[in-house]
Amino acid sequence: MIKCCISFCAAGIIFSLAGCSSGKETADTPAVQSIRPLESDQDRSTAMQLFIDGSLKESKGQFAEAILDYQDALRYDHDPAIFFALAKCYAQLRRFAPAVENAVMAIQHDPSKTEYRELLAQIYLNSGQFEKAAGEYRTILGID
Repeated sequence: MIKCCISFCAAGIIFSLAGCSSGKETADTPAVQSIRPLESDQDRSTAMQLFIDGSLKESKGQFAEAILDYQDALRYDHDPAIFFALAKCYAQLRRFAPAVENAVMAIQHDPSKTEYRELLAQIYLNSGQFEKAAGEYRTILGID
């Protein structure tokens, strides 16, 4: 429970400190969206509320429902924490292709977050892609 509360607080800090942008979803590439400038604090607030709603559903094990909220949040903000949350939910549902796609997007938006690479490595392990997992762990350790 404390971990969940810390996650919500961290999400709030991330959303309030991060540069925000949003985009429109396309049928061909759902996680890769065109980015438009943030229009208002309302966009940021909407994204935050959708992220929190998704986090609550995720904590209850309602991964499919959480994914829908996170995808809606991406329409208002492309914060890497949203991509990370999507990757976790897809991985829980054993939908490894979209899990990888979203983990990669999180890494592209913030390559300094080790936990994003750790998740990607775990997804690769769970999907039987052992060489890719090893590559991610080498990157984490700084060994290429």
